[in-house]
Amino acid sequence: MTYRKQANRNSNWRLRTDRMSMLPPFLFVFDIETIPDEELAVQVLGEEGDTFEDVLEKRRQKYKKETVEEVFFPPVFHEVVCISYLIRLINKDGTVSRFFSAISPVLGEPEIISRFWKSLGRLIAMCEQYKANLSSNDWSGFTSIITYNGRVFDIPVLIARTLKHRDLILQQKLNDKDVECGLTVFLDDTDRFEKERASYLSRYSKYHIDLIDILGGRTKHTL
Repeated sequence: MTYRKQANRNSNWRLRTDRMSMLPPFLFVFDIETIPDEELAVQVLGEEGDTFEDVLEKRRQKYKKETVEEVFFPPVFHEVVCISYLIRLINKDGTVSRFFSAISPVLGEPEIISRFWKSLGRLIAMCEQYKANLSSNDWSGFTSIITYNGRVFDIPVLIARTLKHRDLILQQKLNDKDVECGLTVFLDDTDRFEKERASYLSRYSKYHIDLIDILGGRTKHTL
């Protein structure tokens, strides 16, 4: 290998390392998988005596779809069957990344959602502890979340299903500080300028990166 090739390789490695160092210290990347809540869809969208198949067919005709497989329900009519999330954090040994999945039928939907809030809350708490231990003001941000179409789909689904299972989840919130932290911080959008906390629900939050806004491809779904 020539000196120039070695220098180029070292330069490329430093560039990749520099780009990685530009990432926020605490990242929470997540994606959900859902199925239609058939009971809710029939209850709200159907007529007396309708089955879920009847609701599907009526919506197919209404929105001029070729097959019922093309029918897509608004977020409120979805049931969460899986949440996968990648967590990037800094601990005493350096930066680490961890991947988790909470899947049905191993877990029920309330437990899947509770684990999501718990994991997010724990990362937020670790981020605040990390900032408290800094000897200078080198970094004063908050935990960043990354989604794909999260503002339009994932987050509305999670909020709607949290409300559906509110009694079970709120009971866990009372008994688990991480669940409480995840729910409270995520839903708090009072700090519009994000001085004291992130405002994840804000359309212009610096700490919620919705990749579909960057990559394009957003579609509209009509009720």
